[in-house]
Amino acid sequence: MYACRYGGKGGRQIQLNIADDLVVVRTKKEKSLTASITSKKARNLLAQLTPVVQFHEADVSVLRCRQTKKRLVQLRDQAREAFKKEKHIRFAGRVLQDTGNGAPVVYTENFFVKFADGLSPQKCSSIIKAHKLTVKKKLRYAKNAYFVEAP
Repeated sequence: MYACRYGGKGGRQIQLNIADDLVVVRTKKEKSLTASITSKKARNLLAQLTPVVQFHEADVSVLRCRQTKKRLVQLRDQAREAFKKEKHIRFAGRVLQDTGNGAPVVYTENFFVKFADGLSPQKCSSIIKAHKLTVKKKLRYAKNAYFVEAP
């Protein structure tokens, strides 16, 4: 079991488990999931999964395994392994799930950083570098917004 705190030090703690029946997939270059899966094996596995939620701005999809309870983990892990071998897939992994309400909780290696609109791009860049972060992607849907990663 895992836990995270939402809302800072005084925020509520959420209990999380790894979901047996969910897979998270992140594609490359704003490509759709179906366009990113090209091998026959991976396509056959994808056909056994149902979309649960998509985060188009991050190229992320969460999929649910359509299988008997006994075979859920096996299908999830087969899909993860096959998807990881695809050229246009950045990441395929497990999904955490809120033990209270069952909601999927997707985690990435990225931080979302949004600076005040009045800051210059150079100032944003210097703050990012000062914290030893690397810009993974400048976001188009908000001014001075970035996905960054830590070393």
